[in-house]
Amino acid sequence: MAGTRNSRSRRQEILRQKKLRACTGALAVLLVCLVIAISSTLNAEQTEAEDGKAQTNENLPVSGTVTPEDPAERETPAEPVEQVGQGLTLVLDPGHGAKDPGCGIEAENVWEADLTLAIARKIEPLLTAAGYTVIYTRQEEEEYINIWDRAAFANEKKADLFVSIHLNSDGTAEGENGDGIAEGIETWYNGEKDKVSVKLAEAVQKAVIESTQAKSLKTKEDNYYVVIKDSTMPACLVECGFLTHKEERARLVTDEYQQKLADGIVAGIKEFTKEYLTKDAGSDDVSAG
Repeated sequence: MAGTRNSRSRRQEILRQKKLRACTGALAVLLVCLVIAISSTLNAEQTEAEDGKAQTNENLPVSGTVTPEDPAERETPAEPVEQVGQGLTLVLDPGHGAKDPGCGIEAENVWEADLTLAIARKIEPLLTAAGYTVIYTRQEEEEYINIWDRAAFANEKKADLFVSIHLNSDGTAEGENGDGIAEGIETWYNGEKDKVSVKLAEAVQKAVIESTQAKSLKTKEDNYYVVIKDSTMPACLVECGFLTHKEERARLVTDEYQQKLADGIVAGIKEFTKEYLTKDAGSDDVSAG
Protein backbone atom coordinates (compact mmCIF):
# COMPACT_ATOMS: atom_id res chain seq x y z
CA MET A 1 0.00 0.00 0.00
CA ALA A 2 2.69 2.41 0.92
CA GLY A 3 4.50 1.73 -2.39
CA THR A 4 1.30 2.30 -4.36
CA ARG A 5 0.63 5.66 -2.66
CA ASN A 6 4.17 6.80 -3.34
CA SER A 7 3.88 5.85 -7.01
CA ARG A 8 0.59 7.74 -7.36
CA SER A 9 2.07 10.82 -5.70
CA ARG A 10 5.00 10.80 -8.10
CA ARG A 11 2.67 10.59 -11.09
CA GLN A 12 0.60 13.50 -9.77
CA GLU A 13 3.71 15.59 -9.19
CA ILE A 14 4.94 14.89 -12.70
CA LEU A 15 1.52 15.81 -14.12
CA ARG A 16 1.43 18.98 -12.07
CA GLN A 17 4.87 20.02 -13.32
CA LYS A 18 3.84 19.33 -16.91
CA LYS A 19 0.75 21.54 -16.49
CA LEU A 20 2.89 24.22 -14.88
CA ARG A 21 5.38 24.16 -17.75
CA ALA A 22 2.53 24.26 -20.24
CA CYS A 23 1.01 27.30 -18.51
CA THR A 24 4.39 29.00 -18.29
CA GLY A 25 5.01 28.44 -22.01
CA ALA A 26 1.59 29.78 -22.95
CA LEU A 27 2.14 32.81 -20.74
CA ALA A 28 5.52 33.43 -22.37
CA VAL A 29 3.99 33.24 -25.85
CA LEU A 30 1.25 35.64 -24.78
CA LEU A 31 3.80 38.05 -23.36
CA VAL A 32 5.85 37.98 -26.57
CA CYS A 33 2.73 38.69 -28.65
CA LEU A 34 1.83 41.57 -26.38
CA VAL A 35 5.30 43.10 -26.69
CA ILE A 36 5.18 42.80 -30.48
CA ALA A 37 1.75 44.45 -30.61
CA ILE A 38 2.81 47.35 -28.39
CA SER A 39 6.01 47.86 -30.40
CA SER A 40 4.08 47.94 -33.70
CA THR A 41 1.63 50.49 -32.33
CA LEU A 42 4.42 52.76 -31.12
CA ASN A 43 6.26 52.56 -34.45
CA ALA A 44 3.10 53.41 -36.37
CA GLU A 45 2.42 56.46 -34.16
CA GLN A 46 6.01 57.66 -34.53
CA THR A 47 5.88 57.32 -38.32
CA GLU A 48 2.59 59.25 -38.47
CA ALA A 49 4.01 62.02 -36.29
CA GLU A 50 7.13 62.33 -38.46
CA ASP A 51 5.02 62.43 -41.62
CA GLY A 52 2.87 65.20 -40.14
CA LYS A 53 5.93 67.19 -39.10
CA ALA A 54 7.42 66.83 -42.55
CA GLN A 55 4.22 68.13 -44.16
CA THR A 56 4.04 71.03 -41.72
CA ASN A 57 7.65 72.06 -42.40
CA GLU A 58 7.82 71.39 -46.10
CA ASN A 59 7.87 75.13 -46.92
CA LEU A 60 10.40 76.05 -44.24
CA PRO A 61 14.16 76.42 -44.79
CA VAL A 62 16.08 73.16 -44.76
CA SER A 63 18.44 74.40 -42.07
CA GLY A 64 18.80 77.32 -39.71
CA THR A 65 16.38 79.06 -37.42
CA VAL A 66 13.23 80.47 -38.97
CA THR A 67 13.05 84.21 -38.26
CA PRO A 68 10.37 86.74 -39.18
CA GLU A 69 11.03 88.61 -42.43
CA ASP A 70 12.94 91.81 -41.88
CA PRO A 71 10.86 94.71 -43.29
CA ALA A 72 14.08 96.36 -44.47
CA GLU A 73 14.80 93.36 -46.70
CA ARG A 74 11.51 93.61 -48.56
CA GLU A 75 11.86 95.09 -52.03
CA THR A 76 9.90 98.31 -52.22
CA PRO A 77 8.34 98.82 -55.63
CA ALA A 78 9.41 102.04 -57.32
CA GLU A 79 6.77 104.72 -57.38
CA PRO A 80 5.52 105.49 -60.90
CA VAL A 81 6.95 108.70 -62.33
CA GLU A 82 4.36 111.31 -63.21
CA GLN A 83 4.19 111.55 -67.01
CA VAL A 84 4.13 115.34 -67.13
CA GLY A 85 6.14 115.41 -70.37
CA GLN A 86 3.94 113.05 -72.34
CA GLY A 87 3.72 114.28 -75.93
CA LEU A 88 6.39 116.97 -75.47
CA THR A 89 9.78 117.22 -77.17
CA LEU A 90 12.75 118.82 -75.44
CA VAL A 91 16.03 119.64 -77.12
CA LEU A 92 18.90 119.23 -74.66
CA ASP A 93 22.01 121.18 -75.58
CA PRO A 94 25.35 120.25 -73.93
CA GLY A 95 27.37 123.39 -74.59
CA HIS A 96 30.58 123.47 -76.67
CA GLY A 97 32.36 120.29 -77.86
CA ALA A 98 35.31 119.03 -79.92
CA LYS A 99 37.40 121.97 -81.18
CA ASP A 100 35.48 124.25 -78.82
CA PRO A 101 36.19 122.91 -75.30
CA GLY A 102 34.74 125.96 -73.57
CA CYS A 103 36.25 127.18 -70.33
CA GLY A 104 38.46 124.98 -68.22
CA ILE A 105 41.64 124.42 -66.23
CA GLU A 106 44.29 123.01 -68.53
CA ALA A 107 46.61 121.93 -65.72
CA GLU A 108 43.87 119.61 -64.42
CA ASN A 109 42.46 118.69 -67.85
CA VAL A 110 39.01 119.83 -66.74
CA TRP A 111 36.91 121.28 -69.58
CA GLU A 112 33.43 122.68 -69.88
CA ALA A 113 32.51 120.63 -72.96
CA ASP A 114 33.17 117.33 -71.19
CA LEU A 115 31.21 118.23 -68.08
CA THR A 116 28.19 119.68 -69.90
CA LEU A 117 27.83 116.39 -71.77
CA ALA A 118 28.21 114.39 -68.53
CA ILE A 119 25.45 116.45 -66.88
CA ALA A 120 23.19 116.18 -69.94
CA ARG A 121 23.55 112.40 -69.92
CA LYS A 122 22.22 112.38 -66.37
CA ILE A 123 19.34 114.70 -67.27
CA GLU A 124 18.09 112.72 -70.28
CA PRO A 125 16.96 109.48 -68.57
CA LEU A 126 15.06 111.45 -65.91
CA LEU A 127 13.16 113.39 -68.56
CA THR A 128 12.53 110.26 -70.62
CA ALA A 129 11.08 108.55 -67.54
CA ALA A 130 8.70 111.50 -67.16
CA GLY A 131 7.42 111.09 -70.72
CA TYR A 132 9.45 113.69 -72.62
CA THR A 133 11.02 112.93 -75.97
CA VAL A 134 14.61 114.15 -75.54
CA ILE A 135 16.83 115.08 -78.47
CA TYR A 136 20.49 116.02 -78.00
CA THR A 137 22.19 118.68 -80.08
CA ARG A 138 25.36 116.60 -79.61
CA GLN A 139 25.99 113.23 -78.01
CA GLU A 140 29.75 112.77 -78.32
CA GLU A 141 32.81 114.52 -76.88
CA GLU A 142 34.30 115.04 -80.33
CA GLU A 143 31.12 116.34 -81.93
CA TYR A 144 31.03 120.05 -82.78
CA ILE A 145 27.95 122.10 -83.68
CA ASN A 146 28.07 125.86 -83.92
CA ILE A 147 25.68 127.94 -81.81
CA TRP A 148 23.51 129.03 -84.78
CA ASP A 149 22.93 125.47 -85.93
CA ARG A 150 21.86 124.44 -82.42
CA ALA A 151 18.95 126.85 -82.35
CA ALA A 152 18.02 125.97 -85.94
CA PHE A 153 18.12 122.28 -85.06
CA ALA A 154 15.64 122.82 -82.20
CA ASN A 155 13.33 124.78 -84.50
CA GLU A 156 13.52 122.11 -87.17
CA LYS A 157 12.52 119.45 -84.63
CA LYS A 158 9.56 121.63 -83.58
CA ALA A 159 10.63 121.20 -79.97
CA ASP A 160 8.43 122.39 -77.13
CA LEU A 161 11.38 123.30 -74.90
CA PHE A 162 15.07 124.07 -75.31
CA VAL A 163 17.54 123.80 -72.42
CA SER A 164 21.24 124.55 -72.84
CA ILE A 165 23.83 123.37 -70.27
CA HIS A 166 27.00 125.39 -69.64
CA LEU A 167 29.69 126.04 -67.03
CA ASN A 168 31.09 129.39 -66.03
CA SER A 169 34.46 131.08 -65.74
CA ASP A 170 35.83 133.94 -63.68
CA GLY A 171 37.30 136.56 -66.03
CA THR A 172 40.11 137.57 -63.67
CA ALA A 173 43.65 136.31 -63.99
CA GLU A 174 43.25 134.38 -60.74
CA GLY A 175 40.11 132.79 -62.11
CA GLU A 176 41.86 131.68 -65.26
CA ASN A 177 44.34 129.80 -63.08
CA GLY A 178 41.63 127.99 -61.22
CA ASP A 179 41.64 130.04 -58.03
CA GLY A 180 38.89 132.56 -58.69
CA ILE A 181 36.39 134.12 -56.32
CA ALA A 182 33.14 133.89 -58.30
CA GLU A 183 30.93 130.86 -57.61
CA GLY A 184 27.33 129.80 -57.93
CA ILE A 185 24.61 128.92 -60.41
CA GLU A 186 22.71 131.27 -62.70
CA THR A 187 20.07 130.71 -65.38
CA TRP A 188 19.67 132.94 -68.43
CA TYR A 189 16.64 133.67 -70.61
CA ASN A 190 15.74 135.93 -73.52
CA GLY A 191 13.15 138.50 -72.44
CA GLU A 192 12.26 139.67 -75.95
CA LYS A 193 11.47 136.34 -77.56
CA ASP A 194 8.40 135.11 -75.66
CA LYS A 195 6.38 135.61 -72.52
CA VAL A 196 7.37 132.56 -70.54
CA SER A 197 11.06 131.78 -71.00
CA VAL A 198 11.59 133.77 -67.81
CA LYS A 199 9.21 131.38 -66.04
CA LEU A 200 11.19 128.40 -67.30
CA ALA A 201 14.42 130.00 -66.11
CA GLU A 202 12.94 130.81 -62.70
CA ALA A 203 11.59 127.29 -62.21
CA VAL A 204 14.92 125.68 -63.17
CA GLN A 205 16.99 128.10 -61.07
CA LYS A 206 14.85 127.57 -57.97
CA ALA A 207 14.86 123.77 -58.25
CA VAL A 208 18.56 123.39 -59.00
CA ILE A 209 19.53 125.54 -56.02
CA GLU A 210 17.28 123.46 -53.77
CA SER A 211 18.90 120.28 -55.10
CA THR A 212 22.54 121.38 -54.88
CA GLN A 213 22.44 123.96 -52.06
CA ALA A 214 24.84 126.01 -54.19
CA LYS A 215 25.07 129.80 -54.12
CA SER A 216 22.29 131.31 -56.22
CA LEU A 217 23.20 134.02 -58.72
CA LYS A 218 19.51 134.15 -59.69
CA THR A 219 18.00 134.37 -63.17
CA LYS A 220 19.37 136.86 -65.67
CA GLU A 221 18.13 138.30 -68.93
CA ASP A 222 20.31 138.37 -72.01
CA ASN A 223 18.97 139.04 -75.47
CA TYR A 224 22.15 138.12 -77.31
CA TYR A 225 22.76 134.46 -76.46
CA VAL A 226 22.07 132.94 -79.87
CA VAL A 227 20.86 129.55 -78.66
CA ILE A 228 18.11 131.06 -76.53
CA LYS A 229 17.43 134.06 -78.78
CA ASP A 230 16.97 132.25 -82.10
CA SER A 231 15.09 129.20 -80.81
CA THR A 232 11.34 129.66 -81.29
CA MET A 233 10.23 127.74 -78.18
CA PRO A 234 10.63 128.63 -74.47
CA ALA A 235 14.34 128.31 -73.71
CA CYS A 236 16.88 128.81 -70.97
CA LEU A 237 20.64 128.45 -70.51
CA VAL A 238 21.89 127.08 -67.19
CA GLU A 239 25.38 128.03 -66.00
CA CYS A 240 25.92 125.18 -63.55
CA GLY A 241 28.88 126.67 -61.68
CA PHE A 242 32.38 128.14 -62.02
CA LEU A 243 35.21 125.88 -63.10
CA THR A 244 37.58 128.65 -62.05
CA HIS A 245 36.49 128.35 -58.40
CA LYS A 246 38.57 125.66 -56.69
CA GLU A 247 35.94 124.26 -54.31
CA GLU A 248 33.11 124.48 -56.83
CA ARG A 249 35.24 122.78 -59.49
CA ALA A 250 35.98 119.93 -57.08
CA ARG A 251 32.23 119.34 -56.76
CA LEU A 252 31.44 119.75 -60.46
CA VAL A 253 33.74 116.91 -61.54
CA THR A 254 31.98 114.35 -59.31
CA ASP A 255 29.13 112.10 -60.41
CA GLU A 256 27.27 112.80 -57.17
CA TYR A 257 27.14 116.57 -57.69
CA GLN A 258 26.39 116.24 -61.39
CA GLN A 259 23.41 114.08 -60.43
CA LYS A 260 22.19 116.78 -58.04
CA LEU A 261 22.41 119.30 -60.88
CA ALA A 262 20.49 116.96 -63.16
CA ASP A 263 17.83 116.30 -60.53
CA GLY A 264 17.31 120.02 -59.98
CA ILE A 265 17.17 120.94 -63.65
CA VAL A 266 14.65 118.19 -64.34
CA ALA A 267 12.52 119.20 -61.35
CA GLY A 268 12.39 122.77 -62.68
CA ILE A 269 11.48 121.64 -66.19
CA LYS A 270 8.67 119.47 -64.85
CA GLU A 271 7.33 122.25 -62.64
CA PHE A 272 7.28 124.65 -65.61
CA THR A 273 5.61 122.01 -67.77
CA LYS A 274 2.77 121.48 -65.31
CA GLU A 275 2.19 125.22 -65.05
CA TYR A 276 2.49 126.25 -68.70
CA LEU A 277 2.58 123.29 -71.09
CA THR A 278 -0.18 120.96 -69.92
CA LYS A 279 -3.38 120.69 -71.93
CA ASP A 280 -5.07 122.90 -69.35
CA ALA A 281 -2.58 125.73 -69.82
CA GLY A 282 -3.43 128.46 -72.29
CA SER A 283 -1.58 128.13 -75.59
CA ASP A 284 -1.11 131.90 -75.77
CA ASP A 285 1.18 131.72 -72.74
CA VAL A 286 3.88 129.83 -74.61
CA SER A 287 3.70 131.34 -78.05
CA ALA A 288 6.62 133.36 -79.36
CA GLY A 289 5.82 137.01 -79.47
